[in-house]
Amino acid sequence: MVKITFLNLLRSKYGIETLLVEPGKMEVIFKTLLSKHPEIEPKDFQDSVMFVNQKRIPHATRFDITLQDGDDVVFTHFLGGG
Repeated sequence: MVKITFLNLLRSKYGIETLLVEPGKMEVIFKTLLSKHPEIEPKDFQDSVMFVNQKRIPHATRFDITLQDGDDVVFTHFLGGG
């Protein structure tokens, strides 16, 4: 299984801390997440930062990667202000 953790705005907005999903291409996993949680707005993921096994994944390639059994995925937003 792949563990997906939501931090910061995603966690507070949707009330989801972690999900376990089957390994596979992130594009398919994302579509599955949206079907199980229709309240999730896709734009929130476009604005988020994605890490797989503590390595930052560039926005342009995030949905092209294939996740393996045991991978740890984190979606977060960098918060700023002043």
